Amino acid sequence: MCGNDYVNNLAVYWKNGVPFTLTAPSARTYSLSMFVSGTDVYIAGYSEDVTRPFRQQAVYWKNGSMVTLTDGTTNAIANSIIVNGTDVYVAGRENAGGTQTAKYWKNGVPVVLGNGTAYAEATSIALSGNTVYVAGYEDGPSGQIAKYWKNN
Repeated sequence: MCGNDYVNNLAVYWKNGVPFTLTAPSARTYSLSMFVSGTDVYIAGYSEDVTRPFRQQAVYWKNGSMVTLTDGTTNAIANSIIVNGTDVYVAGRENAGGTQTAKYWKNGVPVVLGNGTAYAEATSIALSGNTVYVAGYEDGPSGQIAKYWKNN
């Protein structure tokens, strides 16, 4: 199970009732999704630099070691994570240049979902064979529309 210690602004996961804190240098951390592959524990989430509040960086942790997906100059969040063999897939969003785009990252390489111009967010990711499914939403003419993307 993963969650957040909102008193200390730290991402946490529990294994057999024992809490493990996920940290980043001089940052608040938040965990949003967990995936276990063999003995490896993966947690998706984000970090927020305490010197620049509300500047979110999409990250994941593998066995407690943080891996950054974005450079911290944009607002980005990693919402969901799944692993297939050595491939790590993370779904989320990034706000760059005033547009929030839905994305997933495969082994750290970003893939923009949709046309990249509508306000959107990827909230979950799944695999079936070689097919990548990503669930989320995108702004439409009358509000947010639930969507899924199949192989982008």
